[in-house]
Amino acid sequence: MEYMILITMFFPNIINPPTLDGLIVDKHYDKPLVFYTKRDCNNHIKENRYDLEEYAMYYYMSESDLEVKDIICIDKSSLEE
Repeated sequence: MEYMILITMFFPNIINPPTLDGLIVDKHYDKPLVFYTKRDCNNHIKENRYDLEEYAMYYYMSESDLEVKDIICIDKSSLEE
């Protein structure tokens, strides 16, 4: 199995929320960011949480009053259809 990082966001503006409330982090400096164990993925999150939160805030910078809701590891195959 391969794992990827999913960052979900909390948007308090319920009247006009963005279409997507999360993003997949699958690259780091243009190199694939995929983990072969959930433990390695979770360790990466633990060691890089601040940077991941900053990345998400930058990605959604056009939104106001948002915050990171959760950062989790997901099975890559769950994204493929």
